Amino acid sequence: EILRYTLRIITPRWKNLGRLRLLMLQQRYPEKFK
Repeated sequence: EILRYTLRIITPRWKNLGRLRLLMLQQRYPEKFK
């Protein structure tokens, strides 16, 4: 039960981190994401 609860809290943060990383990469190397 505790594991499921922590996963529920952690997973959205990981998804947000992935989106932020993609945005930063797109701003740094725009020619790669055309």
